[in-house]
Amino acid sequence: MTDEQKWEQVFATINLDSELTEAVRGAVITRMVLAEGRSVLRVFIRFPRLVSKRDVYRLEGEIKKQYFRHKDVRIELAESFVLGGSPRAEEIFEEYRNDLSLELHQKSPVLLQLFLHAEYAFGKDDLTVTLPKDMVSRERGKELTEHLRAVFADRFGIPLSVALVYTDDVPKKERTFETVLEPVPEQTPELLQAEDQPPFAAAEPAPVPKRNRPVKAQTYRRKGNKEGLVYGRGITGSPIP
Repeated sequence: MTDEQKWEQVFATINLDSELTEAVRGAVITRMVLAEGRSVLRVFIRFPRLVSKRDVYRLEGEIKKQYFRHKDVRIELAESFVLGGSPRAEEIFEEYRNDLSLELHQKSPVLLQLFLHAEYAFGKDDLTVTLPKDMVSRERGKELTEHLRAVFADRFGIPLSVALVYTDDVPKKERTFETVLEPVPEQTPELLQAEDQPPFAAAEPAPVPKRNRPVKAQTYRRKGNKEGLVYGRGITGSPIP
C-alpha cells in the first residue's frame, strides 16, 4: 500500500481560483512532516508538469489561510516535478530560470544578484557556474551552487554535478528576470476571513477532527512518531529547497 494521496483527497475542502485549480490537477501528496519544533508543516507534493514558484507560494498561502488561520504554523510546499520528454538539464534551467530568480529573491538578495550575474555552462551531467573573483562570490558562491544542485536533484530527479569557478573576466551584466515581484502572500491570521476548515478531511490514515472543533496540527501526528511525520515515509535525505 502506498502512502501517496491525491491533492483533492488531502485538501478536500480547499477553495482555489481557476489558475491554482489547474496547477494542482493530477498532483500527489507523498508525505507531510511537522518540522522545526512543530512550527512548520512541510508538504511534499509531486506535480505532473512544471508549476511556477509563484503558484507554489500562492498554494502555501491558501493552505495557511483556509486551514491554519489561528495556528502558529508556517506552510512549506516541497515540490517535485515529473516532466515528459526527458528534457535536458539546460532546457529545464532556461524554462525554470525566472522561478529560481523569484525563489532566490525571497531567500537572499545577495544570492539573487550572484545568480543573475553568473555564467552557466552545462555538460552532459554537470554544470559549471562562473562568478566574479570577489569577496561576496567567495563567501556566498558555494551556497548558490549547492542550492542549484539540490533543485535539480530533489525537484527534477537529475543528479547534476555543480562546480564553482572564479574569474576576473565575467562581464558586469545588468540582468533582470521577467517575473513581477509582487509580494508573496504572507501566512498571517489577519489576512483571513473564512471560518477554519478541518484539513485533510478525506485523507487516511490521518484522523479527521470534528468540523466545528479547532484544527490542531498535532492531531495528525502518528503516535510514537518523534520525527513529526504526519503521513508518508520518514525523511531520508536533505529537505527539498
